[in-house]
Amino acid sequence: MPHNNEPLTNLFRDLHPLLPHLPFQVTLRDKVARRGDKLVARLYNEYNKSTIERVVHQVVVENGTLPAADQYMDLKDRSSNLGEVDIAALIGGRP
Repeated sequence: MPHNNEPLTNLFRDLHPLLPHLPFQVTLRDKVARRGDKLVARLYNEYNKSTIERVVHQVVVENGTLPAADQYMDLKDRSSNLGEVDIAALIGGRP
């Protein structure tokens, strides 16, 4: 992966082709409902367009964050990988 100075944006760009195959959901589709002592959440994966229902004890909603770009830029030159993600190692579960 070529080195560039785009803070925290290269990870999404490089992982984008893999996103339809990753097992995470990104959007709460409907209201959360109670089922006994559990919660039922319908989740929508914007990348592969699938909807699933999960029965859980707790639902945590992330309303979005901004990257800490200043901190990233300050630290990346001192990192062992210069802030780049080795996608093959990430997929293979290697450091």
